[in-house]
Amino acid sequence: MTAIPLLSTGRHEGGIHSEGTPTQDLAAVHRLLAAFNRGDFAALDEIDSDAEFQDEPRIPGAGWNHGHGGAVRWAVKLWQSFGGLHFEIDEPIASSGCLIAHWYASGIGKRSGIPVDMGGYCVFCMRRTKVSRVEFFETEQAAMGGARTLGGPVQRERSQRPWDRR
Repeated sequence: MTAIPLLSTGRHEGGIHSEGTPTQDLAAVHRLLAAFNRGDFAALDEIDSDAEFQDEPRIPGAGWNHGHGGAVRWAVKLWQSFGGLHFEIDEPIASSGCLIAHWYASGIGKRSGIPVDMGGYCVFCMRRTKVSRVEFFETEQAAMGGARTLGGPVQRERSQRPWDRR
């Protein structure tokens, strides 16, 4: 991955970006992944209450999961499909107030028993040192472009259903 030194990027105020330092953000992402890998719902401590988690887009029926409830549904879907699913990231880079990392996951298909290895790039956006958005990309270039897009003013789509609005 073309590296931008983690501590050299500027911070954005407001929007979906953290008021913490990239080091604090990185620590939160590592705590989130460690809790997920243990199957521990303490992972919710690292997630913003309005978080958005994208399903891996290459999986049929992929979509977005919103809030703490969405994060739980996202994790449960993965845990139901794969036994011993384990996520890891390489050392991320900071860009436009987000962390970009090469990710990989391994597990065992629960129905097939076949080992599964997946990977790609991920953008973690932060709010007050909590993960506020996780978006997956197939290439580093696409992830960098996504982070640059998210680094500007964010126009978040809101559901048309009244019970989903806040």
